[in-house]
Amino acid sequence: MKNLKTSIFFASLLIFNSSYVFGNCPEIKVGTKSQTFTMIEFGAKFCTGCFQMEKVMKKVQKELSNIVKVIFVDVDACSEIAEAFDIKLAPGQIFHDKNGKVFFKHTDVIEFEKIKELLKNETHL
Repeated sequence: MKNLKTSIFFASLLIFNSSYVFGNCPEIKVGTKSQTFTMIEFGAKFCTGCFQMEKVMKKVQKELSNIVKVIFVDVDACSEIAEAFDIKLAPGQIFHDKNGKVFFKHTDVIEFEKIKELLKNETHL
């Protein structure tokens, strides 16, 4: 029974984390000007809130890709990036404006509507 529970748990990790690229560390250039805003999502494999953020990230990528680029950082594999951004807990998000300056930092799950509102306020739409 214990082996069955373990197998189900690991199978669910594979299903829920299909869009996360764990273990790969993205190149992040701080302070770089961009055509879009940048949302850096910090997550981990064994983080319940991170599973919730996967759905939010997919929706952001689908509906707001013209104004924001989403970058995922696996805090376990890329701890030096998490430390550089002073990330203590996952999930966490940092938003950069088009000039590369941080305009919002958040720890925990953030809803799609809140992200949309943040970006709307920053773009003055």
